[in-house]
Order: sequence, then structure tokens, then C-alpha cells
Amino acid sequence: EVCALLFFRFGITPTANKLYQVVKKGSMSAPAEALSRFWKELREKSRIRIENPALPEELRVAAGILTGKLWDQAQVLAHESLNSFRAETLELVHKAQVDKDAAYAERDGAINALSSANGRIDQLNESVSTLEKQLAGEQAIRSSLETQLSQAAREIEGLKRDLTAARQDFSAELAKLNSAAKLAEERYLASEQRALLEIDRERTMAGRLEKELAQSRVKRVEMFELHKTEITSLQHAVGQYRQQIGVLEGNLEAAKADRNRLEEKATTMRTQFIEIRSQLAAHEVQSENWREKYEAVIAENAKLANLERRGRKPKLGLRSETRRSMTIPTSKK
Repeated sequence: EVCALLFFRFGITPTANKLYQVVKKGSMSAPAEALSRFWKELREKSRIRIENPALPEELRVAAGILTGKLWDQAQVLAHESLNSFRAETLELVHKAQVDKDAAYAERDGAINALSSANGRIDQLNESVSTLEKQLAGEQAIRSSLETQLSQAAREIEGLKRDLTAARQDFSAELAKLNSAAKLAEERYLASEQRALLEIDRERTMAGRLEKELAQSRVKRVEMFELHKTEITSLQHAVGQYRQQIGVLEGNLEAAKADRNRLEEKATTMRTQFIEIRSQLAAHEVQSENWREKYEAVIAENAKLANLERRGRKPKLGLRSETRRSMTIPTSKK
């Protein structure tokens, strides 16, 4: 059966080595015996006999020789047609194999590009998550700074109110002291006038009044120094609060700048993420197109393989008629 397949279907002259390479069973003597039987049966079947008692022996021999020559010529033509068909088939198979290799290469490239895009998307997602966390932290810091700034502004307002009240109290006290001083001076002048009339009797009273005046002056000076110290302390506290407000405002401006920078960076990352998604969609469409091409190539290869298994043969009338008369064993399918 293998000899018949090699000789008639593929046009290959069978040998013992080729039979052993195909079958790979038994010893080397078995292919030689099978080859000998094949050539013997082929010679017997290719010998044309014209059985007709009415014809002379020479005529039957001549008719058999003529028929054999026609059969040989038909075989030559059939082999040429088979070789041409085999060459075309091999060329188509080679072309399909090249297209298949190119499709595999492009498919692998698309898969690598898709894997790279997925990895980059994962990195961008992680970067976006990190930026969002940083932005949330900056917003929390900003809220805390704004709360501290509001509290400091309220404290400054309270200090301003206290300073205003202290100034009013100091002005009122100073007015009282001035009134008392004026009153004392008036009393002193009146006493002095009376003392001119009653020097001896009013000397003691004048000393007492002078003592009261001195005490009043000392008290006024002490009150003035006390209010001055309080005013200096309040001014120092106001300066410190103003410095703290400046620091807080600087921190707030820095936080605002960082927030704006992070928002711009997040916007840029989102834009890149959208572009990569668009590229990924394009790669998926291209991969689907190549997959369809690959399935078409596979279907064409399967069709060619089916044709090769069927073993297409040229339709020659003489060969068909001659082959009907031959009983060469073929493989069972």
C-alpha cells in the first residue's frame, strides 16, 4: 500500500530505505520483499493481453505493444500534469506559510504592545492613586491651616478689642488724674492765697496738701508706667500674632501652589490615561483583524491539506479506463 501511494499518488519511486522511513516497522528484509511484490504485480498488471481466439498471435502481440506504448505516453502526460499541479500546490503552501509566519509575528507584536500598554496603564493607575492620596492629604492640611488661621484672626480681633478697652481705660484714668491734679492745683492755689492771710494757721494744711499732691503725682506716674507696660506687652503680642499669621499665610500659599501643581499633574495623567486607552482600543481592533486573517490562512491551509489528502488527479480518459482495468491495492481511508 505504501509503494502504491508513493508511486501513483506522489510520483516517488519507492525504495527499501524510503519504505522503512515511512513505515518504521519490522526488519529491512520486509520492505525489500514488499517492494519486490509491488514491482511484480505492477509488471503483471501493466502487461496488456488481448484475449480473442479469432486473432492471430502476432496481431495480438502487436496490439498489446501498441496499447502499452499508449499507456506509457498517457502515464508521461499524467506525471507532467501531476508535477505541475504539485509545484503550484507547493507554491501556494509556501505562500500561505509565509503569510502565516507574518501573521504570527504581527500577532506577537500586537500582544507585546498590548502587554506593555497594560503595564503602563497599571503604573499610571498607581500614580493617579498616589497623587489622589497626596492631594487628599494636602487638602486636609489646608483645612487645618485655614482653621488655625481663622482661630488666630479671632484671637487678634479679641486682642484688638482688649487693646482698645485698655486704651479707653487708660484715657479715662488719665483724665481722672488730670482732673484730680487740676483740682489739687486749684486747692493749692486757694490754700496758698489763704496761707498768705493765715500763714501760720495754714502751714500745716499746706504741708498736708503738698503731701497729697506728691502722692497723687506718684500714683499717676505709677499708673502711667503700668499702662505703658501693658501697652508694650500687648503690642509685642500683636507683633507675634502678626508674624504667626504671616507664616500661616505663607504655608497656605505654598499648600495652594502644591495643590494646583498636583491638580495639573493629575489632569495630565488622566489625559495620558485616556490616550493610552484609545491606543489600546486601536491595538485590540488590529489584533482582531489579524486574528481573522490568521483564521482565514488556517482555513486555506486546511483546504490545501484536504486537497493533498484526497490526491487530485488529472481527468484523462485513457488513463481512467486503464486504471479501471488494474486492481492495484490502495490504502483504506
